[in-house]
Amino acid sequence: MAEFTPTRSLAIALADERRTMREGYAFLDEKCLLLAGEMLREVKRHQTLVETSVPLQQRADRALA
Repeated sequence: MAEFTPTRSLAIALADERRTMREGYAFLDEKCLLLAGEMLREVKRHQTLVETSVPLQQRADRALA
C-alpha cells in the first residue's frame, strides 16, 4: 500500500477528489431516475399498443376464418 506524507496540498487534493466523486454520484443518480421514468413511459406505450392490437388481431382472425 502506498504511503502518503500528510500535507496541506494532499488534504486539498483529496477533498477535491471527494467533492468530484459526490458530484458524480449525484449526476448518476439523477440520470438513473430519468432512465427509470423513460422506461415506465415505454412500458405504458407498449401496453397501449398491445391493447389496441388485440381487437385488430381478433378481427383479422375472424376475417381469415
